[in-house]
Amino acid sequence: MFLEENSGLHLVHMDEVFAKYRSLRIAGVEGPDISDKNCIVWPLTLTDQLGNVHGSLHGGVAAYLVDAITSIHLFLHDGRRSHVSVNLSLHYMKPVPLGEEVVLKTKISSVGGKVAFLEAEFW
Repeated sequence: MFLEENSGLHLVHMDEVFAKYRSLRIAGVEGPDISDKNCIVWPLTLTDQLGNVHGSLHGGVAAYLVDAITSIHLFLHDGRRSHVSVNLSLHYMKPVPLGEEVVLKTKISSVGGKVAFLEAEFW
């Protein structure tokens, strides 16, 4: 996970993110609404750093946000710090212009002993 610091980027261990999830800042993510443990709403402001040359959310950044934030959701749900994504599938329906206020809704479909299934949607 990369976060800006001064003039460059540095690698941040996920433990640092988990320790600071309440004040999480990933290019406009203000922090989650955790009133429902299985369905969390994450408000986002799409800044220029998240964009492509067409002035909309870059597809790779969208995939990164889904992967990182669903991982954080799983941690908030049951404290799992040791997990990896085994499948990430995205369907891009239409471009999302930069500067838009959107939300990323993450939902836990099911959790087993070794596998968890989560979904995410941008609104």
